[in-house]
Amino acid sequence: MKPKQLYKVLLISLGLLILFFLTRKDEKINRGAFNSGDVVFKDFKEIKSFKLEQGPFKTELHQVDGDWVVKNRHDFIADQKQINDVLEDLKNMKVAQTVDTRSQDMKFYALDKDSKHMSERPVELSLIYNDNSEKTLYIGKPHNQGGKTAGRYYLDPSSNGVFISTQILRNTQADPRVWLRKFLPDYQGVLSVSYFSRERLIWQAGRSQLNKPFKFKYPSQLTKMTDQQTHGFMSQIFQSRYLDVEVARPITKVDFEGERLEFVDHVGRRYTLELVSHIDKFIKCRMRLNTEADLSGSKDYDDIKQTLTEWHFMLSERLLPFMQMKSN
Repeated sequence: MKPKQLYKVLLISLGLLILFFLTRKDEKINRGAFNSGDVVFKDFKEIKSFKLEQGPFKTELHQVDGDWVVKNRHDFIADQKQINDVLEDLKNMKVAQTVDTRSQDMKFYALDKDSKHMSERPVELSLIYNDNSEKTLYIGKPHNQGGKTAGRYYLDPSSNGVFISTQILRNTQADPRVWLRKFLPDYQGVLSVSYFSRERLIWQAGRSQLNKPFKFKYPSQLTKMTDQQTHGFMSQIFQSRYLDVEVARPITKVDFEGERLEFVDHVGRRYTLELVSHIDKFIKCRMRLNTEADLSGSKDYDDIKQTLTEWHFMLSERLLPFMQMKSN
């Protein structure tokens, strides 16, 4: 290479190097205000309400008469345990590791609130204390080590600092439906499940004890199913835990005549889901609760019965073939 050409190459390279460092200088590395071991919420106070937002999803939770309710679901009662678990984790949250970041890193950590992609956007959690002060935290993606989840990335917007905490906060989605209290019993507490159509029993499965597998009791041709086959079927049925709720209003369109799914739990409570109408991809249901045990004086029982009369419950339409035995 001629000296003149070499000089040009060196000059161009020097120019690019200067431009690179100028760009990096403008971009500034952010180290935040936290140190490893710091408590994130140093002055954690009594919570009055909190909000979660991510893209089109938003959940507002506040207390009414001492109970947590989902404000943007007409104050339907929330899952109290889920809320208590989250608040306890926040109260004890510590910084495991700080993360030096630049602006382009935020997408990787799912902490870019302006991104067009939901997978790159954080859940924005805002706590409102009883004194009306507010604290906000951005929740990013899980932090993995050795193929396992070892923590989660967080952003403190007041200092723009990113850190990792071992408090994972798994149940902090911004979709209000995931915060609704599920009144239907879960698999662990149920002894019998039945499906009826116009007062005719279509099928029934049950077990004598909670630690036993379900077996079909009716019709007779299903009693020959293996435990594995029955478990697969029941796994689908136990997904019929309503996805959403709406305030009960008069029903103008009835698509199901006397079709209902009944669960009987280990203390004799009978939960009945009465199918009413087909709406979009949902099945609108009424829910009733009766009991064969002497629980009528229980405050919890009375409150649940009152609550159920005020709401309609939405199931996924994909469960219908299983309930009606049309998939077999």
